[in-house]
Parts: sequence; structure tokens; C-alpha cells
Amino acid sequence: MTDSQQHYLLIINGKSAGNPALREAVNEQRQAGMLITVRATWEGGDAADIAEQSGAMGITHVIACGGDGTVSEVMNGLMRLPHDRRPALGIVPLGSANDFATSVGLPLEPGAALAAARELSAYPIDVVRVTAGAGGESSTSYYINMTTGGFGAEVTSSTPKTLKAAARGRGLLSDGRAEGLAPPQLSRHAPLGRKRGECVFVATGARQWPPIRRRTGTGAACQAG
Repeated sequence: MTDSQQHYLLIINGKSAGNPALREAVNEQRQAGMLITVRATWEGGDAADIAEQSGAMGITHVIACGGDGTVSEVMNGLMRLPHDRRPALGIVPLGSANDFATSVGLPLEPGAALAAARELSAYPIDVVRVTAGAGGESSTSYYINMTTGGFGAEVTSSTPKTLKAAARGRGLLSDGRAEGLAPPQLSRHAPLGRKRGECVFVATGARQWPPIRRRTGTGAACQAG
């Protein structure tokens, strides 16, 4: 597919809409011939809704501009679309930790990240589906990095953004210990039966992704499978 056939939709966390480096990167790529449509979020759920709408907009690439939460929401919106109509996912990291972007080796500066989304080929990755139910009702969500519950989720929500950015995982752990969080109740269903009890921390992660290899054009954007 040539550049003239590619249409990029940037979904920007509303808090980062005025980021000077991002605005400069968008202007630079537009001048280089990149067809870019920009949408900013206002409240929770907007990123997923906008990503879902990309299927009817002729979009070939959806670029999540924000942190891991924005990436997760955009990806969940894309998973609402049929596989054959689902744009590739790219990332311009603008969050505190940017864990997923760092894990796959994406550039962390807006200019380099947006250029990579244009230059590098999409690569298929695993997408994990999680369905939770209670009282006869259920909900389904997806993740490509990590899902946590209990201690980990509490610590993530209570840790200041400045501490996340400065210390990454070390900051999360020390903050959680200081808070003295109470362990939640966990119910596990398995072939041998059901068990229930206190759980300090539960986490599951997706399979490791391939590292970025610029020479072969691998991994800058991901085609969720």
C-alpha cells in the first residue's frame, strides 16, 4: 500500500492535545505527505468509541497518542471491529510510564514515534480477551500488555504520576507498601473446582512481542488478531 492510500487517525488523550512536540510532529509528517486526521478525547470511553468509528472512515492506521490507559482503550475499540476491517494500531507514547511502548522498543519522543508509525510495517500480536461475570451479567474486555487485580490495581491507581514516571515499577511497589492496602477477595474457577480466598496480587500478561527491527520493518504498529 502506497502513502497515498494510507490514512492515519490520531486519537489523542485530551490532556495531551496541546503538547507542542506532538503538534510539531503532526505538522512535519503532514508536510511530508502523511494523511492525518486528529481526534481528541473528552472523557472516559471516548478513545474506544473513536477507534471503533475508524472502521467507517476509511482509516488504515489508528495511532494512540497517550499513556498505557489510552493505548488500552483504543485497542478495545478496535477489537469491536471485524478483523478484515480493523486498522493497524500504532503508538505515540505520551504517558507517565509508557510500559507497552517501551517493551516493544518504540521511540518515546513524539516526532520519532509518529515517523515510525509511518515507516515501519505492521506486525501481528496476541490480544487477550477477558470476560468477567457476576449476578447473571458479564462484560468482556481485551488487553495486549498486562491485566492486574488486587494489590497491583490498587497501587497503580493510588500512585502519583510523578512517581510512576521517575521510578516505574520501583515506585509502584514502595507506594503500595506504604499505603498498607488490604488484600481483596479472589474467586478462582478451575477444572478441579472453585476456590475462594484472599489474594494480595494477581496478574496475567500477553506473550512477548518481537523487538523493533527497523531494517525489516517489524513491529512499529500492530495488527490485533
